[in-house]
Amino acid sequence: MRQKAFSIFASLVMLALMVSFVSALTLSEVSSDDFTYEGQVQNITISGDVAFSLTLPSNSFSVTPSSSGTDTSSTFNFTLNTLPTIFEVNTFTVTATAADDSTDTFDLTYAKTFCSKGARYDGNDDVSSNATLEVRIDNNGEGDDNTWQPLDNIEVKVKLKNDNDGVDLDNVIFEIGLYKTDSASNVIDDMQWISKDDEEVEVGDIDAGDSETYTFEFIVDPAEIDDSDYYLVVKAYPDGEESDTCIDYSSDFKTSDFGSTSKYTATISIDKENDKDKMVVVDTSSYPVAIEAFCGANVLFTPDVWNVGDTNFEDQIKVTLYNQELGLNIEDVILGDFDAGDSATASFSFTVPEDASAKTYVLIMEAFYDYDKDDDAYDRSSDDTFRANLVVSGNCGDISASAGSATVSAALESGGKAGENMVVRAVVTNTGTASATYAISAAGYSSWASSGTANPGTLTLNKGEVGTVQITLAVKDDASGNQGFNIEVVSGNQLVVTQPVTVSVEGKGGFSFLTGAAIKDNAYLWGIGLLNLILIVAIIIVAVRVMRK
Repeated sequence: MRQKAFSIFASLVMLALMVSFVSALTLSEVSSDDFTYEGQVQNITISGDVAFSLTLPSNSFSVTPSSSGTDTSSTFNFTLNTLPTIFEVNTFTVTATAADDSTDTFDLTYAKTFCSKGARYDGNDDVSSNATLEVRIDNNGEGDDNTWQPLDNIEVKVKLKNDNDGVDLDNVIFEIGLYKTDSASNVIDDMQWISKDDEEVEVGDIDAGDSETYTFEFIVDPAEIDDSDYYLVVKAYPDGEESDTCIDYSSDFKTSDFGSTSKYTATISIDKENDKDKMVVVDTSSYPVAIEAFCGANVLFTPDVWNVGDTNFEDQIKVTLYNQELGLNIEDVILGDFDAGDSATASFSFTVPEDASAKTYVLIMEAFYDYDKDDDAYDRSSDDTFRANLVVSGNCGDISASAGSATVSAALESGGKAGENMVVRAVVTNTGTASATYAISAAGYSSWASSGTANPGTLTLNKGEVGTVQITLAVKDDASGNQGFNIEVVSGNQLVVTQPVTVSVEGKGGFSFLTGAAIKDNAYLWGIGLLNLILIVAIIIVAVRVMRK
């Protein structure tokens, strides 16, 4: 009897366990995309083995309906109500509860991204099949691609492929940003920019099936960064249509190189120098690769000095410049505290010896800091020395230092549009009685061009010999109309020629040409052109009279 009762009891227990097992809620795998902008709605189908209702842990999301009713599967409309203020991917856990109080959960992901309305293409959220963003980060300085140091030279190469065969993208803008991981403040504009237009550039139209590439380049400014992690972000969008078409993610970010599984950001670690013997440095990018000078010339050399470390130094620092061959041993004391991120400009003035050889000299610089008032001495000096090349040529040794005479003519070689380089070819003729060395430079262009460089910067010409120099002017974006500059020629430490040149910067539908000396030097060609014009007019007049008869 007892055995029979025990069997009945065991059967009841097994039946209860089976009922409990069957009735416990289990959800099928839930599939959804990332939510990336406030107000975004996704229709998500959720299936279980019994009917269920949904519970949300906060007001970040809302859902309709709130339950599957009597069905085991239903489609729910999830709406993202609020986004975080910083760039990160967040997880939102939704709980499904059955009538017997058994539960199961699933996660939704949402993230603040660089596009104002999230990634979109032509008004819808389907971007991956329509456009591809490729990003490459190169560190040309002391650090790595994903670990930067102050004063590192960084290049960010961005490529957008318009994979849709039926949509053209007009006036596309590429833009990058740099955010500390716990901040909503974009510091990219505070970097030392090398590429034009800083962090935002218009690359033009990208037609269906085409692509466009642009490289951003900047120096990491020690004064604007902390010893911290940052998010580098990129986006591309047609001008004025960011809310309709914008892409801000790349599979290139989602690699171990950038310490993140997010396709929206590249995680960059910026490390300030913590070795006190390496904290004060001379910025070798602050001066030309080659400093050119004549024998007997006065030289003013002004390199920038930075504190790239995390320590403040009080009172003063000192920078020295040395070259044994030229007899140089100069120091410049910079007064005042030199805190982390601070910069200053050292100033060295010297005269190249008259009897120096015409060659390249290496100038050696060293920094001294952590000044001790009591001992009137510096407790630290930079582990590294810093170099500059001084190229000495002309009027050296047995070459006469007397100034040569010359003439200059100019002709436009290429360019002439606002925002682009203009190249002017200058022809220099030695009209003196002996060989002479000339230094050629551009001057008086600052109101309409950001720079003007001559290549080569010097010419050594025999009597009657002719030399050619290309002068490249970086025309400003807002320049237009007639503009002028001077070609200056120096020989024997004297300014021997100042040749005015006038150019016309192209407006819409305009042309660039030279006036002044260039026209005068080509008067013959202009005369032929004018004669041809007169003949054409005469022929037309005669033809009209014949037709009237």
